[in-house]
Amino acid sequence: MKKKIAIIFLSIFVLFFTAGCIAKDGSTDIFRFDVHSVTMEVGQTKVLSITGQFNVESEIEYTITEESKNIIKFEKIANDKVKITALAVGVGNIKAHLVERDIYAPAIIEVTSPKTSGIRISTPEGFNSEMEIGEELQLGYTLTSNTNETTEVTWEVGDDSRASITADGKFTPQFGGNHFIYARTVDGNYAVLKVFVNYHNPTSVVIDVVENKSAAVTPTNNKIAYLREVIKLGSTVSPATASANVEWRLLHRTDDNQVIADPASVGLVLNQNGEVYCTSLATQQRFRLQAVAMAGDVEIKSNIITLDYTYAPVESVQITQKDVNGKTVAVEHSVTIIAGQEIQFGALVAPANAAATVTWSKKVINPVFDSSQRFIQDPITRRTITEANLATISDTGLFKSTYHGIVEVELSSLADSNIKHTITVHILEKKKPVKLELLMDIDDRLLSYKFYSDSAISTAIDNADNKRKFIIGTVDITAQIFPEETHQDLKLELVEKDMAFVVKDGITTTSRGVTTFKLGIVKEGILHFKISSQYNALNEYITPIEKALKIISEDFEINSSEGLKEDAFGDHTYQYYEAISFSSIIDKADKEFGIGDAEITEDSWQIEALDGSDINNAKILLYSAGFGKLADFLALGEGKFKITFTPSSYTKPLYTVVINVVDIAK
Repeated sequence: MKKKIAIIFLSIFVLFFTAGCIAKDGSTDIFRFDVHSVTMEVGQTKVLSITGQFNVESEIEYTITEESKNIIKFEKIANDKVKITALAVGVGNIKAHLVERDIYAPAIIEVTSPKTSGIRISTPEGFNSEMEIGEELQLGYTLTSNTNETTEVTWEVGDDSRASITADGKFTPQFGGNHFIYARTVDGNYAVLKVFVNYHNPTSVVIDVVENKSAAVTPTNNKIAYLREVIKLGSTVSPATASANVEWRLLHRTDDNQVIADPASVGLVLNQNGEVYCTSLATQQRFRLQAVAMAGDVEIKSNIITLDYTYAPVESVQITQKDVNGKTVAVEHSVTIIAGQEIQFGALVAPANAAATVTWSKKVINPVFDSSQRFIQDPITRRTITEANLATISDTGLFKSTYHGIVEVELSSLADSNIKHTITVHILEKKKPVKLELLMDIDDRLLSYKFYSDSAISTAIDNADNKRKFIIGTVDITAQIFPEETHQDLKLELVEKDMAFVVKDGITTTSRGVTTFKLGIVKEGILHFKISSQYNALNEYITPIEKALKIISEDFEINSSEGLKEDAFGDHTYQYYEAISFSSIIDKADKEFGIGDAEITEDSWQIEALDGSDINNAKILLYSAGFGKLADFLALGEGKFKITFTPSSYTKPLYTVVINVVDIAK
């Protein structure tokens, strides 16, 4: 009794531990048995069902522990149903596995002895609880004094789908394995007899496809099967008195003796009910299957069936697009956009297991391009508009427009060119601009010269001549043209061209008409600029922006009233008011250009005094530390200084910077 209680306690612990593991990701309501535990008597059968929020067509596997095999057995009667038979007293465990989502559901089966009875079943002399399938067993009974005065007995079998028994007790099994026979009296007493039925050894196995929606064969008599459709295989084991149980196997593509242990690795799902499901054609398209029955230790192999998997025939294609909420919706007949806009179309191919490969094409309906009119000229942009560039559509369905008109877009299946969907795109003329606004405050622009902390400061490529030039900083000028549906192309004109230039790839425009010009600043001063439309024909509708920026530097401050600081490096002692570390530029040069310590010398750093400054008020200190060379700028007084860094392997400076040192004590 203590052993039984311990087993039950351990099983309950395993159940709740497993359930707890499932519960921590919120999946107990997604996949579970309809009962977590059940009590049965020896010989009884009971059907357990899987419930929850999951696709009932998804593959479910059932297993029992090794210790449970002598206590219970199971039969999968549906994907979400399993029939349990109680074999002996004890506690058994069964577990369901939702393969697709790797979720488990456990259940505990406690098997008890039948209730004490006032009737006993009698068997023929010499019967040892076993018989051969195909034989019949005549049973009798005896009543004890505990029963009422009655001799009426009813005979039953535990599973009438596997065996039968007549009213006078003649038992006939149709399947091998354990069978339970009940003799019941009218007052509720009963007796149970357990009989094991032996199968005859199988001599042959024949398999065939019993359910396949494709319903076709190849010239070589291989079966055609469609991607992501369940194919049902069936087996016939001879003789009829042999066990119908077989093991389904996936064979190598050419070697009959090589079994693929993991069919999923080649895109196939194969369960032991003979159901086959191809998930992908990427690895292989032809699969060879076989069933094996066991005659003792001898394998009885079936014929081999080859399934040639292919895509299902295309039934329809549909052009789609995203709505304002990002949801994919069907485009039935037409869409409307404004010239210059683009739209991303999608392709929906049905059924889902058909080949998804499609092709896009377009045809300009209006204006009409023919031999008499091969092109027209855009009066605004002065560009030549042809049937080819009025609108385009990419292989991925990205539709772009440059001019107004009517365009027909066609989506066709590559698997069946007769399956297509056509829509009309109405492209409206761009609206005239109404105003131009500067999206920034015009005030003094302070530029940081600390190039070692900003990779954008130092040099930039001029968009006009494609040459790299030294700069002391960058400034963004941003403007917006209204409405959004007008020509968004803006131009920036600089009056003081020696002060700044537009950086290469520094012009960006958003779909809302916002354009940003990134300027590389060469020197300080007043910078006048003008922003207008690129197209003269549109400037009559808007007032150009004409403004000026005062470009000034960010001063580096020292306080001489606090006195000089002093540090010793090696055999030398250096005095300074403030220091700026240039060491990070050494790291930057190493990462970006592979400049090592050997190429960095005192001659690599040069100082030039600007605007009459005293060259003695600035110094570069280069020294070595345990992890490499370091560099500092030492400020010894006021002045404006230009510092360049030129590694020994370079003929021109790699980086440059201007520092304006101001003494706040003066």
